[in-house]
Amino acid sequence: MKRTGFKNKGGELKTNKPLQSKGVGLKSNSTLSSNKKINAKSDKQKRIETEYNKVKRESFKADQLCTGCRNSNQPTPSHLIPRSRRRDLVAEKRNVKPHCLTCHRMWEGPDRVNLLDYEENMQIVKELDYEYYQILKRDEG
Repeated sequence: MKRTGFKNKGGELKTNKPLQSKGVGLKSNSTLSSNKKINAKSDKQKRIETEYNKVKRESFKADQLCTGCRNSNQPTPSHLIPRSRRRDLVAEKRNVKPHCLTCHRMWEGPDRVNLLDYEENMQIVKELDYEYYQILKRDEG
């Protein structure tokens, strides 16, 4: 079987056809997708995801109201401290609030002070990540 495909500027082989095992480190029946990269989840990431799903199941009910506006606009889990900032707080119950999409967006912007649960949320942020709390306070004024 012949090697098919091409290399992009970074030298990465791009193909969606079978490759010969010689020289490419693949079995003869292996294929590479031209559009997808496989990133296996680490054991730590699997554990965090499992804990987060447990928090969602325990904390969020179908008939629950948004804590930001007290309406039933289909609230979804909203992290007070972003997952990108503190991966260790992804599954922390206090860090996850039921916010509708509008309130979720407000929390992430300067209008967060208008949320009904603003003071409570800021107290939680202060307890969990004081540095981020200071950033949010600074951005207010």
